[in-house]
Amino acid sequence: MVSGACTSHSRRAVSLILALGLLLAAWQSLPEPYKIRHSVNPWRRLDVLQTGFDHREATSSDRRNKTPTVNGSWPITYVGATSENSTTKSVTTSSPTEVELAPEGAQQLKSLYSSVKVVARWDSARLNPHLYIPVGVFRNCPVSSCRVLGKNETLDQADALIINTRDNELLNNPELFPNRTRPDQIYVFYNIEAPLRVEGRLSHPTFHDQFNLTMTYRLDSDVPIPQVRLSKRASKLDDLNIDLSAKNKMALWIITNCDKIGSQRRRYAEELARYIDIDIFGGCSPNNLTCPRDKPDYCWQMAQTKYKFYLSFENAMCRDYVTEKLRNPLSHNIVPIALGAIDSHYDRKMPPNSVIDVSKYKTPKELADYLHYLNKNDRAYMKYFDWKKTYAMGIRSSGLCELCSILHKQNHPFKSRFDSNKWWVTDAKCISETDQIRRLGLN
Repeated sequence: MVSGACTSHSRRAVSLILALGLLLAAWQSLPEPYKIRHSVNPWRRLDVLQTGFDHREATSSDRRNKTPTVNGSWPITYVGATSENSTTKSVTTSSPTEVELAPEGAQQLKSLYSSVKVVARWDSARLNPHLYIPVGVFRNCPVSSCRVLGKNETLDQADALIINTRDNELLNNPELFPNRTRPDQIYVFYNIEAPLRVEGRLSHPTFHDQFNLTMTYRLDSDVPIPQVRLSKRASKLDDLNIDLSAKNKMALWIITNCDKIGSQRRRYAEELARYIDIDIFGGCSPNNLTCPRDKPDYCWQMAQTKYKFYLSFENAMCRDYVTEKLRNPLSHNIVPIALGAIDSHYDRKMPPNSVIDVSKYKTPKELADYLHYLNKNDRAYMKYFDWKKTYAMGIRSSGLCELCSILHKQNHPFKSRFDSNKWWVTDAKCISETDQIRRLGLN
């Protein structure tokens, strides 16, 4: 009995060995690239890198939150190798997984890594390029294969360096300007302030022929980042539900810093106040009217409920110069009286009847007469909100997604290094304070 049992076990063992041998032979006959090994090694997370996630900061939760492909599977990039050459193959799996890179395919991953553009923003006041761009900012971009310069990396590792040309430390000390260490490194001219603030300091030879791209509020920038972006609604609204019954006050002006009011803005407001009632909130309020700091939207909710007009007076009159002073009233149900951008910007770039352009009126009194007309005619006044039925205020762009896309466009016509002072200051066509007073009928 014992002998029979042993013989039976021996036969089973032989059969099992033969089966395993057949399986091994079948496995060995497969081409090498299809032998996916699931052990972990230093080159893992290739799927995260390939789909545009930041390779340093991405976590398993990032991958879980990444949208699957149309068939419900997750894109995985497998890099394997044959005895002749390295091969890259894409496969899919029903859930996120990690795929080991065969040693012979390391060069393939290095090539892939080099296609990820590294971006940094530089400010001489802190001399730290790692403070300004949040990690992961590129993840939701249409072209997302960019990442932020790592904390332990140096500027020469950045493919694009965004330089803040409004930085007073840099403007006063041009020798701080970072030296380009790579001929292919892109220097991006960044500024969101009025050109008058540089006070001619950009004319220093150090800043000439340094920049390849521009990122400013100017609409002719390579990467425009205007304060006001409108998006067209999917379907037109029938009614805006704006209640005029409580709008029993004429005009409002919110000023946070009294010292920064240009004389031309103050003079125009004072002249306009001779003909219409203007309530001033903030540091320059003669009646100590304030906006609670712990309730930042309080004034705007109050403004759109009680007031019909808001003074959107910019601190400079320059090409395309529009700030939050226009964005805020457009985001609420109050009509902005705009002073700032030149060259009929409001007519060319804004929806019809969305802004009252000060420059179209010869004197403050002429403007006041028109405001009184609107105050007495609800139908004419409400036409200044018709644009909201078709458009909505869009999210202000940082420009980083657009920059990433540009960096990946082959043969993109990067500006040859240009005269930054001419482009930013001269071409901005800013109007001097003396000319502003004359143009606004304040003589």
